[in-house]
Amino acid sequence: MASMRITRPLPLPLPQPNRNSTVVVRELGGCLRSAFLAFFYFALAHQTHAQVPKLSIVSAGNESFILSWPATAAGYVLESAQKLDAFTAWRAVANSSTLANAEFRLVITIKDSAQFFRLGLAPALLAAEDFAIGDYTLISSTSISPSVSEDTYKAYVSNWSDADATVTASLGSTAAHITVLEGRSSFGEVAVGASVESSDTFTVRHDHSKPFDDAALIWAIQATSLPPTTFELIDKALNDGFIDAETALVYRVFDEFNDVRLPAQYRGRDDGFFEATAIREARQLFKTLSPATQQLLTPLLHIPDMVEIAQRTPQSAMGASTPSVIK
Repeated sequence: MASMRITRPLPLPLPQPNRNSTVVVRELGGCLRSAFLAFFYFALAHQTHAQVPKLSIVSAGNESFILSWPATAAGYVLESAQKLDAFTAWRAVANSSTLANAEFRLVITIKDSAQFFRLGLAPALLAAEDFAIGDYTLISSTSISPSVSEDTYKAYVSNWSDADATVTASLGSTAAHITVLEGRSSFGEVAVGASVESSDTFTVRHDHSKPFDDAALIWAIQATSLPPTTFELIDKALNDGFIDAETALVYRVFDEFNDVRLPAQYRGRDDGFFEATAIREARQLFKTLSPATQQLLTPLLHIPDMVEIAQRTPQSAMGASTPSVIK
């Protein structure tokens, strides 16, 4: 018989201005042992101090549970993760919820391992006019009749907005001689200023008695902003006055070395680029940094004049904790 209990917040190293309800569901050894509701405190750079909607859970039997949250929770989406630590990756739950009695409900089944659920702020939708789809590449063509063919293409999308985004699009046609047979295209993550080819294809039926007109293809584009990168979170904290420029530089170096001393609240999305810009900047500014920061960065930057000093420094003085300059 499944048991449920309310627990105190777990001692995770997370900041605490905002409360976010996180449901933890666990099954061990093929037999459901426990399910419990826990509340954690999360602080995201873009969140305010507004009350986060409550996420609730009840057992439905047979290893199933019902998650529910208020229908008034506009702007929030249900997210899940496999574990909770400094590197937790929260993903939107793909399953569709149902609306009943002024609340959203979703039935989940847990079989093998713990799962964590929370309500997170929904990503912002970006203006469709800041994205352009074109540069069609013909993949295949099938003749249906002497004058009609079914043509399959791939397309490129260009991101002219000011934010990295996940882009999908649906195709329509304004021309009677062009019929869209399959028009859903996904482009994945598209960085600012980049052009990315679709991961799938679209297919149209074309009556060749009239010329093919690209302008007749109308795309309904949905672009969702991606979570901020680590550098963006650090820059925001610097601009907001929460950390100083030297601390921001140290945090950027930590990020480029994937150093565990980078505070969890600054661990953002990995954009896949590594240019060592912080490492180069730290080397250039090294002599202007405080002695504590010089000592902190020397093992990472391999500054020759400081290596011997760093090697003589007791490990307890250079462990996971950071000097007073790090806020």
